[in-house]
Amino acid sequence: MGVAVNAIAFVLRAELFQRYSVSTISAFLFTSPIIGLFLSHWLLGDPLTWSVGLGGAVVSFGIFLVYRFT
Repeated sequence: MGVAVNAIAFVLRAELFQRYSVSTISAFLFTSPIIGLFLSHWLLGDPLTWSVGLGGAVVSFGIFLVYRFT
């Protein structure tokens, strides 16, 4: 599962390097756990609880803040 998640994150980062500055892209490194959550739910049937969803939302909001203000 880790290989699949990292492969998706690597492709995402490669695309982002063409469009944004390096400081902005560093925040997108945290997309790897979020993608892992959804893939593990989809492929393995792991439950998505409220605490997991809240954690993903907090990470996503942090990425948004860095992107918006850098």
